[in-house]
Amino acid sequence: TFIFRVKDSKGCKDSASVTITVGNPPVVIAPNDTAVCPGSQLIFSGSSISSGLTYTWTGGISNGVPFKANSNFTYVVSGKNAAGCEGKDSTQVTINPVPNPKIGPIPTVICSDTASIQLTAASSGGIWRGSGVNATTGVFRPTIAGPGTWQITYEVNNGCSDTDTVSITVTKRMDASVQPAGPFCTTASVQQLTASQSGGTWSGTGVNSNGQFDPAAAGSGNHVISYSLAGTCPDKKSITISVNTNFDPTIIKTGPYCANEDTVLLQAVTPGAKWTGPGITNSNAENQGIFDPRAAGPGTHTITHTIAGTCGGTDTEQITVLPLDTVHIQLVISFHRFWPQLLLQRMHVMLKQFFVPIHQ
Repeated sequence: TFIFRVKDSKGCKDSASVTITVGNPPVVIAPNDTAVCPGSQLIFSGSSISSGLTYTWTGGISNGVPFKANSNFTYVVSGKNAAGCEGKDSTQVTINPVPNPKIGPIPTVICSDTASIQLTAASSGGIWRGSGVNATTGVFRPTIAGPGTWQITYEVNNGCSDTDTVSITVTKRMDASVQPAGPFCTTASVQQLTASQSGGTWSGTGVNSNGQFDPAAAGSGNHVISYSLAGTCPDKKSITISVNTNFDPTIIKTGPYCANEDTVLLQAVTPGAKWTGPGITNSNAENQGIFDPRAAGPGTHTITHTIAGTCGGTDTEQITVLPLDTVHIQLVISFHRFWPQLLLQRMHVMLKQFFVPIHQ
């Protein structure tokens, strides 16, 4: 209690007293320190074991009112009671850095048969999502995704998360596969080659721009024929076409022969094959055609000459064997009267007949 005494110039006195009660300041409690992402919404409210306090905050925020935190800051709260006693506390707000999820450059052309593409991002450790992409490694496989346009998303989170999305277009690879063809013979007609997709370009020996292959123009041998398709994802395929020489089995005409003539070596335009027929004495042998008129006998005989293989063939020829004409000659001989009768009889028998072949 304080007593005030006063005395004026005339000697008049007076006094007064006042009692002052001194109390402890209130205990004010601020929220715990926190770390948030930029733009996060926070609500700070002061508290106290004492009631009836009025709270105010620094940093332009109000008690119990939401606000967005965008920078590191220490917020101070003051709590004042009716007596004017004030307590303070503070809370530290830390803004975590936001990771950068920006996806790196994507190839402008990705073909459907490309094995894999490694996707990248500005910040590592995130999660990849989308068709054909590995969630952890970011490896994109066009063979799995298939042709089309795909949305690929990358999300990174270090307490603060962010995402980036790109479109990846996979173009189907052209298919220049050519159906197998051949082998052909050199005398074969023009052949139309066929490919899986039309609109391409043909090249090679014996083939024209429309894919027509001429075995005669190409000639015998193995010929590489290519087919190309242009485009974003072009393709080129080749096949080998074999052309074999065409053999002519035609038998060169021969005969007629007499029934008692010696063997004859038959000839063909392309020699060296199989001969069969009457009078062929080596029917089981290749490369020869030995004809024996004696073995064949009189008549017209069909002789066959066969060249085996795709480009071979068969020809037949009629060979005539003529019969022998018989001439009877009667000999009348005057013998000396002194020759023995038995000798004359025997000579007569021996000379009675002999044969002379005559050609018709």
